[in-house]
Amino acid sequence: MSLFQSKQNDGTVSLRVCGYVTKTPYIPDSKKVVLFTVSYGKDKYMDCKAWADSAFGQLAACLEKGDEVAVDGVYERYDGKDGKPHDQLRVDHLAIQMQAPVAEEAAAPDPIAAPMQKFEELSEDDDGGELPF
Repeated sequence: MSLFQSKQNDGTVSLRVCGYVTKTPYIPDSKKVVLFTVSYGKDKYMDCKAWADSAFGQLAACLEKGDEVAVDGVYERYDGKDGKPHDQLRVDHLAIQMQAPVAEEAAAPDPIAAPMQKFEELSEDDDGGELPF
């Protein structure tokens, strides 16, 4: 879990937040954005906003609580309805850490690789030292 920051030439601040989604993403009635929060440390959270019509917005809508993510975007500060300043990350890129599935049974032999197992290495005496082609 981490937070990385870099300042761009135009004065904006880019962030990368790596952590866990704290709850199922919220899609307001306007359906223009997907809102979710990432925890990147003990008592450290970053609210994230992805445009719903973007590929990353559609991906964000599928997130679930506990998903491990890496989010890249532009840091924004805005005044909330409560009059207090809030921090937010406008999502430019989103990656989800997927858990690899674990096979319950032994995998069946690969029909393509099976013939390869029948090859035997030839010694120089077997073919007269010359290749067959």
